[in-house]
Amino acid sequence: GSVADVNFGFNNRGSIGDRIWVDSDGDQIQDGGEVNAGGSITVRLLDPNNANAEITSIVTTDGTYSFPNLLPGDYVVRVDTATLPAGFNLTTPNDRAVTVPVGDDTVANVDTADFGINSLGVIGDIVFYDANGDGIKQASEVGIDGVTVTLTPAVGPATSVVTSGGGSYTFTN
Repeated sequence: GSVADVNFGFNNRGSIGDRIWVDSDGDQIQDGGEVNAGGSITVRLLDPNNANAEITSIVTTDGTYSFPNLLPGDYVVRVDTATLPAGFNLTTPNDRAVTVPVGDDTVANVDTADFGINSLGVIGDIVFYDANGDGIKQASEVGIDGVTVTLTPAVGPATSVVTSGGGSYTFTN
């Protein structure tokens, strides 16, 4: 005999992937000429329906990554910031919510979870009494503590620090 009432379901799988790039101007947009990040950077795939439990992770050395063979559903992609190259931070949001759609007869590849990184700098020096007015600190010219120095970026809020330790100040990140 034969059986005529057996059904089989087929569920196409998809992938999530993209790249981590050096966002040299920090604008969160992949501009022409901005290259993929190097180094061993860990990217994690998380389950938002299970307290962001890690499903898997991969290490990219060329700035590209892919999580293949995923069932349709919701995921979160996260860069392990502790694995970024020294002195670099994300310029884009970290936890990226991504949905792998249900596909009919095609594989659903999602390539929108990209991440920008940029190195941050340090600005600082010393506030001193310039006795001879030449703009260069001489050994005999002393630093001044208690002076408020304000850094005003082109975008974002101003930040202030107060000099101490002989007139020194530092802005990080």
